[in-house]
Amino acid sequence: MADSFTETTTTSWGSRIMNSIKGVLFGFVLMIAAAVVMFWNEGRTINTAKTLEEGAAAVVTVPSETVNAANEGKLVHMTGKAATDEMLTDSVFGVSAKACRLKREVQMYQWQEHSKTETRKKLGGGEEKTRTYTHDRAWVSHLVDSESFKHPDGHANPSAMPFEDFAADASAVTVGGFALTGEQVRQMSNFTVLPVTRETLARLGDDLRPRIRLDGAMLYVQAALPAAATSAPATMPAAAPVAVGDARIAFKAVQPGEISLVAKQAGSTFQPYVAKTGSKILLLTAGSHSAAEMFQSKMDSNTLMAWLLRLGGVVAMTIGAALILAPLKTVADVVPMLGSLVAMGTGIVAIAVALPLSLLVIAIGWLVYRPVIGILLLAGGVAIFVLLKKMAGKKKQAATVAA
Repeated sequence: MADSFTETTTTSWGSRIMNSIKGVLFGFVLMIAAAVVMFWNEGRTINTAKTLEEGAAAVVTVPSETVNAANEGKLVHMTGKAATDEMLTDSVFGVSAKACRLKREVQMYQWQEHSKTETRKKLGGGEEKTRTYTHDRAWVSHLVDSESFKHPDGHANPSAMPFEDFAADASAVTVGGFALTGEQVRQMSNFTVLPVTRETLARLGDDLRPRIRLDGAMLYVQAALPAAATSAPATMPAAAPVAVGDARIAFKAVQPGEISLVAKQAGSTFQPYVAKTGSKILLLTAGSHSAAEMFQSKMDSNTLMAWLLRLGGVVAMTIGAALILAPLKTVADVVPMLGSLVAMGTGIVAIAVALPLSLLVIAIGWLVYRPVIGILLLAGGVAIFVLLKKMAGKKKQAATVAA
């Protein structure tokens, strides 16, 4: 059966106008939502920056070997080896490790459906869409519902994952004279691949072993035994073909090792430090890092997040403005070339509206939290709006003179 399907649909000019009018409401909603998110983002950014500034000024570096009662309730920084004596075990596959954390990651070989749409305008304002559906197989970590495919025939996936993901955390992890809480252990994310040996496979049950082959540190599990297979102790041959429904499994662990931590000392453990802003500080990272490095890394992340959300807000604001102006383009599409020109013009207008509006929202956010910078941003937004208006006026005047 072919893995590529094409279908063509035609939308009349009248239907397109109605759809574009409906899109106007969504455009307003999108612009309002973008404004709310951008305003919230400025408050979040400033609040986080103030919290980190307070923490960086208050933190005290202490040794991890012993607990000093004089530091009780203080924001402390320390480095030391996170250690545990616990053996964590995946009981299904018999994989064990003395580790702070252990997890099983499962992927299944499944069908995927992709679609690509090409749109062609027709004289009279109609629109013809050609949508091509293609199918391929890939390793996916979640269940792909093939029943929702446009063309499910011949591309059926199993109704459930053959194995679920699994995670286990050590209940007793220490750093020198201190003990980490479960929440702090879960912040340890420096997972490394855990090798799987043939001795591990030898401990598997007769129902599972014949379906398994080992490829490096990855286990491959057949969905079902071949017709000629038995429950003999041999594992799958290395060259066994991969089929839809087969599983690919990796085991990863956070091994005992050096960590750096910033938190409030609470007895022989740690709690989040509550800053004056009401936000909490609890930083934990692998390796040996100074307090200054840890706070700087968090500040850099805060700045990056702020700019990503600002950019996303501007894009959403622009799309919203374009949707509001879309009926003009649709009306002009009665002559395709004219519609393209109007689309270009409405796109420019959408950007011209979205940019100053976005700056205005950001400036209002800073006016609320940091007035001086807010005033500068507000002035910048006004300047851009005035500049764009002057440029538009000059173009109009030049067109009048030319006529």
